[in-house]
Amino acid sequence: MEADNRITDIRIRLFEPEDQAGARRLINEGLGEHFGYVDESQNPDLDDIHNCYVEAGNTFLVTVSGGTVVGTVALLSENETAGKTGAYVSSFVLETPRYSHRPL
Repeated sequence: MEADNRITDIRIRLFEPEDQAGARRLINEGLGEHFGYVDESQNPDLDDIHNCYVEAGNTFLVTVSGGTVVGTVALLSENETAGKTGAYVSSFVLETPRYSHRPL
């Protein structure tokens, strides 16, 4: 009999400061899997997600299961004069690729 590895009892909600460590860990793990290494100096936004995203007028969501952050989504507002209306960056704990960045 195969183990059931599905994530259950999940909740998607707005980022709260106590999510900082879990979100940072998850995103860095996803970046490491995607690029083969993580240069944390290239991602200073992960040191203070609340200030860099929420206080800057963007939306940062977390997916939580059993008290653990298992997913993140950052919805970024962009300057419309730059020809973009926004983008999102996501990272999820799944057996499929966990990191993606797509312009909206």
